[in-house]
Amino acid sequence: MITSIIQTFSRRERVWAIIALIAACISGAYIFVAFINKVTYLAPATGGIYTEGIVGQVAFVNPVLASDGTPDEDVVSLTFANMLDLAESIKPSNNFQTWNVRLKAGATWQDGTPLTSDDVIFTVQTIKNPDTGSPLAHDWQNITPVYVSAREVQFQLTSPYAPFENLLRQLRPIPKKLFATIAPANIKLSAYNLQPIGSGPFKYKELSKKSNGFITSYTLVRNNQYQHIGPKPYIDGITIHFFENDIDLLNAFNMGIIDGFGTTNPLITDGIDINATIHDIPMMKYYAVFFNQNADPVLADSAVREALNVAIDRNALITNVFKGKATPEQGPIPLMENSTSTTSSSTSQQSPSTQAQQILTADGWTQGASGWQKTGKNGTQQILPTLTVPNVPILTNLAHELQNQWKAAGISISLQIVDPATLQSTIIQTRNYSMLLFGNVLLPDPDLFNFWASTQSYYPGLNLSLYSNTTVDNLIQSLKQIPSPSDARTQALQTLNNTITADLPALFLVSPQYIYVTRTNVQDISIPTISLPEDRFNNVTSWYLRTSRVFK
Repeated sequence: MITSIIQTFSRRERVWAIIALIAACISGAYIFVAFINKVTYLAPATGGIYTEGIVGQVAFVNPVLASDGTPDEDVVSLTFANMLDLAESIKPSNNFQTWNVRLKAGATWQDGTPLTSDDVIFTVQTIKNPDTGSPLAHDWQNITPVYVSAREVQFQLTSPYAPFENLLRQLRPIPKKLFATIAPANIKLSAYNLQPIGSGPFKYKELSKKSNGFITSYTLVRNNQYQHIGPKPYIDGITIHFFENDIDLLNAFNMGIIDGFGTTNPLITDGIDINATIHDIPMMKYYAVFFNQNADPVLADSAVREALNVAIDRNALITNVFKGKATPEQGPIPLMENSTSTTSSSTSQQSPSTQAQQILTADGWTQGASGWQKTGKNGTQQILPTLTVPNVPILTNLAHELQNQWKAAGISISLQIVDPATLQSTIIQTRNYSMLLFGNVLLPDPDLFNFWASTQSYYPGLNLSLYSNTTVDNLIQSLKQIPSPSDARTQALQTLNNTITADLPALFLVSPQYIYVTRTNVQDISIPTISLPEDRFNNVTSWYLRTSRVFK
């Protein structure tokens, strides 16, 4: 019928008929696509392998032995669930001195066997044993885990501690059945440190290494048992490639060998020459210059500390050293707005160096050929401190920038650049410095005890300024009994932050950003803030590489 009708068309009519048919097909297809788009939406789909690049090596994929900020901890965060993940409920006592944690029903190890409170208790006991050499030992020495039931453990503390969930976030149980027969001193020799059986969203599959022992890749696959603990990942697996330096890492990304990497080096992003998504993630970390007023009495003069502070152009530090990947800091709690008024934050039209000079002049200091000096009953003093800095590129660049800014105010500062490997034992432990450029990292619910309590002025405490203030000590202690989260806790932290800032025991400089770079197909990486690099995997179960249409 249709053929006979077409045969009656003229040549011109046939052309128009074909055009009309094509238009109808196109419009029909368009209407169909529009209809599908209207009644469906793109949703994450399972599948795909994500490839991460890391500079360094793994040695202990074991949460008892892994140190924060290392490749070990990166892999541990993927293969072992923490206590906040495992907990069905967390119930503190009224005074925050005992905490009952009940495990989720069905929580298992990656081999399908139950994860119980015995595993949790064994893990804490292993951490506390000095023969283990765990980096977590200091945090758990005054905490005793007590068996309540197969799914419940009680943590008994020697004193109240409201931010205890910070410690639970870092506690990742290991399976007792694998390690109970191994002497704590020999745990570091166990094969399970590289071939773990964990409880996290991904589980160990295989590793590859060079003939010299350098591990080149580490392969993880989705742990289907994780559905009893949290949402199963969309990604089928994660392969981690290890590199010896940033250059090799960047080249691998540009060549498509890896899908993503993280760094605190702002310069590395300049070398990216393919389409990429760059996530600038705020960190609960700050860099500061800590004053040791005992080592250099000149630094005990508040006017000298204030002059050193106002002479700093923090925006210039961010631009010149961090390439914009940082935010200015004025206090000891990163990312907290500081309400304390300081000269350095004023709206004066004078340059920072001029303001610094005016502060020193008003305090009786005079500027001569050899720098600033002041004569008093104890003789003539000069401002000639030494700034000690670890030999890390970002910190040495920061130190040189500070030195130049202070020089503009006529303040001469010498630099002592120290090998990071020996900094802890030869400088920090003995407090052998007058000024120290260093960084502090705080957990999500900040506890300033180790950093600013007067009792922590000497090793192993981290009060690097040897700071002592009774009001601050009392505030730190009171915070241990104020529930979190609460308005009262936020207000107390703000008061603590402002009080320390006003005393100026250190020059708070900047809070760096963690830079996470991925290919554009890696979706739903939403990380509001992190404390440590491994925190970038906090929501890894929601990442996806593929999508599919789903009816609304």
